[in-house]
Order: sequence, then structure tokens, then C-alpha cells
Amino acid sequence: MKRDEVKIILELYRPGHPEDAKDPVIAEALAHVESYPEIRQWFDEARKIDARIAEHYNKVEPPADLKTNILAGMRLHAANSEDRDVSENAAFLPGRHDSMDRSTQSQAWWRNPWIGLAAVFALLFAITSTQRDAPPAASTLAQADATTATTLEAGIPPIIQFLAAEIDAVKSRQRTFDKESHEPATLQAYLASTGAPSPSSLPSAIESAPSIGCFTFEHNGIKMGMICFRREEVMHLTTVKKTDCMDQITEAPAVYELRDQAFKVWVEGDQVKILSIHGSKEKLPKFI
Repeated sequence: MKRDEVKIILELYRPGHPEDAKDPVIAEALAHVESYPEIRQWFDEARKIDARIAEHYNKVEPPADLKTNILAGMRLHAANSEDRDVSENAAFLPGRHDSMDRSTQSQAWWRNPWIGLAAVFALLFAITSTQRDAPPAASTLAQADATTATTLEAGIPPIIQFLAAEIDAVKSRQRTFDKESHEPATLQAYLASTGAPSPSSLPSAIESAPSIGCFTFEHNGIKMGMICFRREEVMHLTTVKKTDCMDQITEAPAVYELRDQAFKVWVEGDQVKILSIHGSKEKLPKFI
């Protein structure tokens, strides 16, 4: 089974439905998740995105009179259709409409595709109106969508937005380390073995600090390796190949703040390094 086929099959997998895992094709795709770290990373991220979207869409409540309005529209449409059928029969079959059984002139509403289509449009209109008329819910949903899709925020490169979301997931224990070790060299070697960028050297601010663990990430084809250190607090050092992200990063060092996180970005040889902490930019170590 090819990698793209695995992803397509896993898009159909529903974690809360045990019967899905018993399907032979899905079971084979799930086996690939356990065997290939890259597919596991994609699968974990896809499930988190689905969970976020479902959580926020479940908060959208339709108006109380939605059902009444839809049924009223169906009845009106059915009445108009019935009248039209009678008129057409009168025009083409004169003398027969009086003896016709009116129960056969119009189909049940659920057999009439036009009525069903009208109901769908009425439902979509009602949901759209609900979101428009409820600013707090719409604002929350928009914020969730922006976070999920890492939509470009003013002055913040997409790669920084992606890292901010991943670090939030780590902090909330939604993701565990790919490998744990108090020896940075062990983690550097592990990242290199997976094909993820590994820092060729450590910044002076953290080179004597013990490490905790590491992660591998991929965003829009850009591979990243992150090693986490604990000094007074947890710091995350992410390494990216310079050739992969120079369309987002400048040669000059830069500092960004996003969602209670601060990021220092600089170029070192053929690598781009990103040091991040929770808090304001004033808490970033000054070594550049």
C-alpha cells in the first residue's frame, strides 16, 4: 500500500467507531501508522485538526424556529406544486381532473427532489444567519479556523504560526516526545537518523542546559527538528534547512510574539534556528 493510499484510507477512519478498525483495508493502513513516523505525524495532526473543527462546530446552535420555518416552506411549496399539477392536467386532459384522486396528484414531500433541495437551502441559510447573528460564537469559530489552518497573521511567518500551535499541543500533553534524553547529543543523533534537521551547534544560552526530549515536524513540505531544554523554564530549539524557508525568513535575526510565546529566529550557516519560550520577548536569552 502506497503512502498516498494510506492517507486517503485514513481520512475515512473514525477513531470512535471500533468497527472501522476491523475493516481489513483500514487495519492495513493503521499498521503503516505504527511503522512509519512520517505517517504517524501526519495522522496525529489530522486527528487534532478534526477534533478542533468538530469541537467548535458543535457549539453552533440553530435558531429555535428553524424546524418550523423549514416545514412551513415545504408545505407552501407542496401546495403550489399541487395547484400547478391540477392546472396542467386541466390544460392537457380536459374533463378528467374532476375525477382524479387528489392523493395521487402530488408525491410525498420526501419523494420530491425540489422540496428536498429547498429544505437544504433553507437549512444552510438558517445556519449562516445564526453564525452572522451571534458575534461571540462566530468570533470563536473564526479564531479556531485560523489557528487550525495557521492562517497568516500580520507579520508572522507561517512556519512560526505552525510551531506555536505545535508547542501548544505539547504543553497541553496532546503530543509526547519522539525521543527522550537528558543528553542533547543523543537527541541530535536521533534527529539526524530520521532525516530531520539537527542543530550543528547549540546556542551558548542553552548548550549547558539539560535536554528533555525532541520532536520531528513537517509543514508544507518543510522538515523541522525540535529539541526541548530545561533551564529556569522550558525552551524549544527548532532547526530548519535554510534552503527550505528563506522565502519566509530574513537573513537578519528577528523576534516574534504569538499566543503567549516568543520566538527568536536567526540564520547560522546552512541552517535556520528558532528558539522559543512561553512568555514575552523580554524573556528570550540575549546571545545574538
